[in-house]
Formats: sequence, structure tokens, C-alpha cells
Amino acid sequence: MLVTGGSKGIGLAVVKRFLKEGHRVISHFHTNPIDKNSLTGENRDRLFEVQCDLVCVKQTNIMLVKSIEKFGAIDILINNAATYTIADHYCNLKSGDFLDVLKVNLIAPFELSKKVIGEMIENGWGRIVNISSISVEHGGSPLSVSYTCSKSAIEALTKSFAKLGAESNVLVNSVRVGLTKTQVHDKNPGKDLKKRAEQIPVKRMADPTEIAEVVYFYCSDANTYSTGSIIKVAGGE
Repeated sequence: MLVTGGSKGIGLAVVKRFLKEGHRVISHFHTNPIDKNSLTGENRDRLFEVQCDLVCVKQTNIMLVKSIEKFGAIDILINNAATYTIADHYCNLKSGDFLDVLKVNLIAPFELSKKVIGEMIENGWGRIVNISSISVEHGGSPLSVSYTCSKSAIEALTKSFAKLGAESNVLVNSVRVGLTKTQVHDKNPGKDLKKRAEQIPVKRMADPTEIAEVVYFYCSDANTYSTGSIIKVAGGE
């Protein structure tokens, strides 16, 4: 399996969950690899890390080639990596920043999905999970509109690719994630996370491991019928 953005947050939780079940995991990272001290010796043997800047389509394709050369076909793809920008004022929203967000959050998942789904279909089995955001539901902040737009688009991508693989047991779903304890919030120091959590019916943020459990289920043989779905894991929002 291949997990993008696997060195921290939700991605790291997903990597650890699948390693625990004995999967061979290819974990993508942009700048910092996984802290190996957080893994057991046995887990390290089944982990392969690959560096790539997903803004660059050429690098994304090279990453996939390296991954397939290492382990063969990709049976499971988790499009988790995402970037996020926030402006201090709507007048300072930049189209260049918007485009970079789309390249990482949408174009990279598109490129990876279209390249792995064909072999999944030939093999008669495959799972793709795209990580979306609750911001799609409530619109997010106008100051980070590029992020919300990219997540809205990846949900549409999910439904389209699900139609390609449905007859071949290649199931494609999206997890619409609510407020979760990850480093992405560091990019918006003005955000009051405590106040935001109070708006959630369960009155707390999610732990990345809770998201990883849902991702694991939808990638397992326990999921035999759900495809093209948007699965909301957002504490009741």
C-alpha cells in the first residue's frame, strides 16, 4: 500500500495501523521522514519511505515508479497528503498559492489514482481512500478557500473513480474528517481550537488513530459493498 503524507498526523496513524496488520507500507513524505523510534523493529522491516514534492507532477510519477519497483503492484492507495494556506485578508489571497494547494490536494491524488486503478481492476481487488475535510460541508474560511475547494473536488474525484472499479472489487471512498489533533492547525495560530471543539457535539477533537481505524475498515475485506461514499467522521457535526 501507498500512503501519501505518512510521516505525521493522520497519515502516520494510518501507516502504523496497517503495519500492525502486517501490510507492506510505502510512506510518502515531503520534508521529514517518520521517527523510527515510534516503530517496533518488526514494523520497520515492512516500511519503505519515499520523498517527493507533490507540487511537481514529474516527481509524483517518479515516486510511484520507485514504489512499484520496490513492492510491485499497489493494492491500496491512501491519498492523505494535503497542504493548506491562509491569508490575513481576502484581498491577499493569491492565485499562485491556490494553484499549489490544488496540485498537492487534488492533482497528485488524481495522478496516483489513475495510474494504480488499472492494475487493481486487472487483479480484481483494490482500495483507494481519499482524505477529505468537514470544511466541505460548512464552507470553511474564506481566507483558506483553496483548501476547501480542493477537498470538495477530491470528493467528486472519489465518486468518479468509484464507477471505474466497482465491477472489479476496486472500492474507492472518501473520509470526510472533522477537527483532528494534527499539526495543520499550526498554520493558523489565530484559530481558537478550544472554542472550535465546543461546537462539535462530542465536545472534543478527534485523535488521528480514530480516523485511521475508519480508513483501515474501508480498505479491508470487511468492506465489500461501500464505494463512491463520503464517510463523515466528525464527532456529530
